[in-house]
Amino acid sequence: MNKNLLFSMILAASAMSAGAQGFTATANWVTPINANNGISTPEAVAASDNNTFLVSKFVSKGNDNSLNFVNFGSQEKVAFGAPNKATSGNDNLLLTKVNADGTAAWHVYSKQGRVANASAATTSDGGVVVAAVTSFTAFNAKEATDIPANSILDIVDADNHTTTIEKAFAGSAVYDIVVLKISADGHLDWFKHFAADDASSLTAKIAVDNADNIYIGGQHAKTLSFGENAVAARSAKSLYLVKLDNAGNFVNSFDISGTDAEDYIDAVTFADGKIFVAGRVKAKAEGNTIAFADITLAPTTFDDVFAAAFSTDLVPVWASIANSVAASDGKHTSQVKGIDVSEGFVLVSGLVKGGYTAAGATDAVTMSSGTKLEGMVIGFSVADGALSKGVCVSEGISGLYSATIKGNKIYAFGYNIANADKQGSSLFEFDGENANENVIATTNEPASAGYPTTFYAKFVNSSLLAGVRAKGKGINVLGNVYDYTNQKDFTATVMSINLKDVFGGISTTETANDARIWAVSGAVKISVASPTSVAVYNVAGQIVAKRIVTDETTIALPAGFYIVNGKKVVVK
Repeated sequence: MNKNLLFSMILAASAMSAGAQGFTATANWVTPINANNGISTPEAVAASDNNTFLVSKFVSKGNDNSLNFVNFGSQEKVAFGAPNKATSGNDNLLLTKVNADGTAAWHVYSKQGRVANASAATTSDGGVVVAAVTSFTAFNAKEATDIPANSILDIVDADNHTTTIEKAFAGSAVYDIVVLKISADGHLDWFKHFAADDASSLTAKIAVDNADNIYIGGQHAKTLSFGENAVAARSAKSLYLVKLDNAGNFVNSFDISGTDAEDYIDAVTFADGKIFVAGRVKAKAEGNTIAFADITLAPTTFDDVFAAAFSTDLVPVWASIANSVAASDGKHTSQVKGIDVSEGFVLVSGLVKGGYTAAGATDAVTMSSGTKLEGMVIGFSVADGALSKGVCVSEGISGLYSATIKGNKIYAFGYNIANADKQGSSLFEFDGENANENVIATTNEPASAGYPTTFYAKFVNSSLLAGVRAKGKGINVLGNVYDYTNQKDFTATVMSINLKDVFGGISTTETANDARIWAVSGAVKISVASPTSVAVYNVAGQIVAKRIVTDETTIALPAGFYIVNGKKVVVK
């Protein structure tokens, strides 16, 4: 084992100066994920107040499976990937439940099958559901005898029990969707295999509502088969959104309509009783439109960004578009990386070259400073989808992956490689259009070896969960240097950062103790004398609703026990 990886520690004494702001961030834990035979990549995170699950990928190469292992912090050989002869190796899945100190409670992993991408969401029983886009184990097409097993995925659970998800190999590496339900103690409760026979561009983003119904959205080019239910693709680049029940059975799907366009769903989340999605759309010709039921959007021929809200029956509540504005060279690019619901806004994070306007408007809500991709956040109203917020890093190449609103400021996490002094993953504070950057993670020397690139981020209460990847002699997190001298390739680093001191000094809406909170049939009612921030949690610690209440409001909820601003209520 690499002795330099003997750490997965609480860094309570670590601090980051925020310059003029004077606040500090501390690390709850920092843990590397090091694959012995190739790259390790942080893929996604799912978290509620009490549970955190990390989704990662690691590469295995060669037929000697004793070498195809991955280490998680100081824990050796937690998983073994699929043996293979492919030049680039095989991408394997690693799902980890982490304890409060960043150590692993358990691991679930794949030992056959090639995972292109995966996402996860927590469930009310303390478990997690994972949506994975997967194919046959990578093989060497130049060797006629190198034929993969008839398995789209072999999953090893926390009890070392293997479940094989079978599919006959027909000579090509097609991709399907597999949904895994993992219990709180790491058992595979059930799986669903949905055939797609698609290309590796197939994606699957997942969310779960407070009744544990499952929503999966993404991009596809071919018909998806959910049992006997088929979801056809409008084009080679088409979005899809489906609902499954809490056992993974198909319930229904949303079908977008309109004229010729490329459309994608890049992010899905559940909040305030609704499903929110964000993605991109590009008209094939001027004047083309897309429709969410009777809501019509008019995209440009650039890659616009859209957001939409759905009821839990997948009925569109609203849909809104951020039309693209070209950069100074006449070109435009969008990438969507994250979606968050915060203080009455749906915040969409990503990268932009150029800018955005609200539909029918001429003034841009935000604009990149030049012709390079820069991190951006745009904000749509939770109530009606109106686009009114926009911020951009406006310095060199950067990208943002998650955002939250605290007081009148937007905080976002991502990366910046603008110059040698600012190469790393950073927390950005936006006060109006001004971005104040505070480096959380940066590579150690030599700088030529690379820099930490963000792969995911998620704000959970006063903490930030983030996954970055770096290749160099080490990584510096809040002044603590982690030595990666003996690493073979890119190494994933996952972390939990405590931002309580960062957010603590911010003036926000009151969380008044004198608010009147009571249950009625199918709902909870809140009455306040002044604007008050109200948060509703279920018994699993998941936030199910959050909003600003100015006088009296009713929040519809399924029957059950809830905590509303610290008060227990029972909805019948």
